[in-house]
Amino acid sequence: LAELPRYQIAERFGPEVGLRLDQAAGRVAEVITPFHPEPEAAASWTFDDPMQRHEVVVKVLDLLLERLQAILEKRHGGTRLIECVLEQKDAPAQRFECSLSRPAQKASYLSVLLRTRLEQIHVQAPIRAMCVRAIVLERLPDDQLGLFDTGGEATESALAQLLDSLASRLGRDVVTRARFVADPQPELACRFESALAPEASEPGAADSRVFVHRPLRLFARPV
Repeated sequence: LAELPRYQIAERFGPEVGLRLDQAAGRVAEVITPFHPEPEAAASWTFDDPMQRHEVVVKVLDLLLERLQAILEKRHGGTRLIECVLEQKDAPAQRFECSLSRPAQKASYLSVLLRTRLEQIHVQAPIRAMCVRAIVLERLPDDQLGLFDTGGEATESALAQLLDSLASRLGRDVVTRARFVADPQPELACRFESALAPEASEPGAADSRVFVHRPLRLFARPV
């Protein structure tokens, strides 16, 4: 391209190609806008003295979640995976996380889940600092309910709350759901995966296509 006349390049490819050639050769300045990543969505607290009282730790946890909620509200998003780190005195830090079935940002909702996870761990030493971090961020949907759509959103919210509560108590890998798999053998026609995994498409849209190539009748195995 550099050997061709400029008017031919402009006629065939447009003026943008000639400009990029001049910028690559250093004949025209190119302004590069630097990318500044957003700081992580996190809130931390340092105790004046190492703390062992459970009720104080829970109160600080609620305070940190309120700060995290303010950060998420400014970004118009929620978290699908939240982590809490307990810095202990003269002991390794303890980490525990909580997965959610859909993004959430309310401190009251996240507090119930993290409190359940906190009760399941054994704190070996007094806590000198705490940190709550939203690891996976997603934008909250801006859906508006229709005039007659009154029960669908409430049902989905109740189901998501149930899945999150079970996952926080039993673990993410224990709470599963069945998904159809395109296989002619009935015993291999489904698999179980985490119920908190995000949907790849609309519910039921992919499952209905599984049976397209499945035979309607299975004959006996030939001898």
